[in-house]
Amino acid sequence: MAQVTSEEPEHPGSRRDPEERPVSNADEAKEKNLDKMLADSFPTSDPPASVQESAAVAEEVKQQHIEEQLANLPIGTWAALSVEDHKVLGTGTSRDAAVKAARKDGHNILNLVRVEAKSPLGLAS
Repeated sequence: MAQVTSEEPEHPGSRRDPEERPVSNADEAKEKNLDKMLADSFPTSDPPASVQESAAVAEEVKQQHIEEQLANLPIGTWAALSVEDHKVLGTGTSRDAAVKAARKDGHNILNLVRVEAKSPLGLAS
């Protein structure tokens, strides 16, 4: 696909394309130029890689935060984490014990993880 330059209409014959729309007075010409300026200001390609990299960085920060929350727990401990900010809500030697501890304080929506030594993050889901 060829690159469209500002001198070429994007859709030949299309009345939607500001470059192709005929005008009959100054108000229509002004409107056409505003439409063209607006159309030219929008990107026509994929978002920059930095957007995707930002999501990857956010996920890495989240995982690091979870690791910090679990750092002092013994291997094999189950932890119930809040969904929003990944704080430890309850712990136990079993999944049920961790859930029970979290629910005792009124937390019903949570994630469960188990502290393990072999995982790169020290967790297992």
